[in-house]
Amino acid sequence: MLQVDYLKQYLQEFVEELDIEDAEILLFGGAAIAFKFGGRDTTKDIDAAFGDISEAVLVSPINKVAAKHGIDSDWLNNQGERFITPAMLDSREPLFKIGKVSFSTPSAEAMLAMKICAMRLSPDFKDLDDIKLLVSATGIADLQDVSAILSHYCPERAGETLSNPAKMIVLEKVLEEVSRWTENIDEVSKRFNSWIKPGTPPLINTREVYNQRKPRI
Repeated sequence: MLQVDYLKQYLQEFVEELDIEDAEILLFGGAAIAFKFGGRDTTKDIDAAFGDISEAVLVSPINKVAAKHGIDSDWLNNQGERFITPAMLDSREPLFKIGKVSFSTPSAEAMLAMKICAMRLSPDFKDLDDIKLLVSATGIADLQDVSAILSHYCPERAGETLSNPAKMIVLEKVLEEVSRWTENIDEVSKRFNSWIKPGTPPLINTREVYNQRKPRI
């Protein structure tokens, strides 16, 4: 597993080794979520779509970083690129720039759609926390919203996912749990400010703090 705190260092060293002009790399999956929203300390790898950058140019820089830090040679890979749809590409948002390479991510809704379509109902599925975080970040409220983003971002897999009763039950529970979180956030803010002397401006708005969480970059 890769420590999230070191991911940007790995990317910095990777870019320094790249023999290219200006380029854009799309990051998605757990690492992209960690960069953008936090929420996790480790990830298996960094999922990326390299666009026009050829594999021949990528192999050496990736391997050099892996050898230097003793990590797997697939720490940065495009194995999930086949799941990127045109709508996901259209939704991409700037993340950060390192030297000559701009890194971006699909929108939170697009990444949520990817995670839901990839959801496996098995003990080795580790991404429920990512799904909860993205549900919270997007404001998705019910299965109708889920259906809308799946149909838009991954139409070829939407039908299979939406017709799976077990997956829909899991998603309903996730939506209920996230709804309770947000209700608790408002309650914390209300209780804290109730302790303040009447007439004093509120000292904390927990909802505002929650909605303005900083990307972890």
